Amino acid sequence: MAVVTGALSETRRRTLEAVCDTVAPSVEVDTDDAVLTDFFARAASELGVAAQLEELMAQSMMPEEIEAMGQLLDAIGDNEFAEQPLEVRTQILHAVANSSPEAKLGVRQLRALTLLFFYALPRWRRAPTRTGRYSDIPGQSRLRRVRRRRRRRSTSSTSRARRRNSRRTYAWSAPARAAR
Repeated sequence: MAVVTGALSETRRRTLEAVCDTVAPSVEVDTDDAVLTDFFARAASELGVAAQLEELMAQSMMPEEIEAMGQLLDAIGDNEFAEQPLEVRTQILHAVANSSPEAKLGVRQLRALTLLFFYALPRWRRAPTRTGRYSDIPGQSRLRRVRRRRRRRSTSSTSRARRRNSRRTYAWSAPARAAR
């Protein structure tokens, strides 16, 4: 998918990238599971979420709406937002969201779209599962195994109940009539 450039200026684009990395940052976890470590280690900037947001804005928003989003990014970008640590950027986003209802709506939209693209875009490194399918979500293959086990249990208990019921003799069944 080609990325349209030019919907935002360079400073607004840099602020948008910092906002995306604030919403979906890279997190270090202490675990032996390599899949979980890789999953939490990726940030929104590694997936190109800001470029996808800019492309979405260029394709679906009117020029006035793009300018309004740019003004929101300018308000967020004051005080060198992109160079601040994660905790400070989070506080700045909260402060801007609390400044007005329109800013709150804009920050919510940015957060929602960032998370949408962050989880919807394919991973940059994917490993095939045992079945040959590619798994992007940690624990997805385990979830499939649990569902498969539940289906087997429900099927096996259903077939057990059918066998049990087939052994019973009812007044209208053939063995009961033969016994009369």
